[in-house]
Amino acid sequence: MVIHPKLFSEKTAITLPYIVDENSVLVKMIAAPVNPADINTIQGVYPIKPSLPAVGGFEGVGIVQEIGKQVTKLLPGDVVIPGVNGIGTWCSHTVQNENDWLKIPPGTPTLFAATLRVNNCTAYRMLKDFARLEAGDVVIQNAANSGCGQAAIQIAAARGIKTINIVSQASDFDDVCQHLKDLGATEVISDFSAQKGDIKQLLEDHGKPRLALNAVGG
Repeated sequence: MVIHPKLFSEKTAITLPYIVDENSVLVKMIAAPVNPADINTIQGVYPIKPSLPAVGGFEGVGIVQEIGKQVTKLLPGDVVIPGVNGIGTWCSHTVQNENDWLKIPPGTPTLFAATLRVNNCTAYRMLKDFARLEAGDVVIQNAANSGCGQAAIQIAAARGIKTINIVSQASDFDDVCQHLKDLGATEVISDFSAQKGDIKQLLEDHGKPRLALNAVGG
C-alpha cells in the first residue's frame, strides 16, 4: 500500500515513501470489490498465486494522481482500471507501470467501472468462445444470480439470446427471480425444481440449449 503524503496531514496519518519512476503512475483507488476469486487467492487455492507479501484484489477503479516523466498514455485525472492481474486493488494508492492500466471513459459509473473487468469480461468470453450463438438460441446456466451469471443474462438479452437460469431455492427466491427477469432472463428456475424434472418443460418450450454454463463445477 502506498499513501500519498500530500493527501493526509502529519497528525492524522502515517505516510509511507513512494517512488513514481519514469514509466509509472500513482493511482488513487476509489472502489474495489471482493470477488470469490479474491478469497480463493488468499486461501491459496486459486491458480494465480502472487508472491508474498502481496495486496489482494483483482479489480477496481482508480484515478491517476501523478505520472512519470516518460508516461505517454495517461494523464493526472484519468480514470483507470487494472489491465493485468496482480496489481492488488485493496489499497488506498498504488504505483504501477502505465501499461498495467486501462483508461476508461470519464463519467463511467463508479460501481460499474469497479466491477467491469472480472465478471463482465468472463461472461462475454463464455458466450463467445464456445459456441456460435445467434438470436433465438438458448443458453442454460446455473448460479445465475452470481456476478458472472447476471452479466451473461444481460449480454445474451442484448443479442436476442434466450437464457434458462437456475438459482438456489432460498427464502428470497421470488425477489431473485424478478431481479433476473428485469435484467432480461427468459426463464428462472430453482435448483430444487430442476432436480424434480420441471426443467424438461422449459426445454420443450424454448428448444435445446446451444450452450450450458456450469459455475458450480459439481
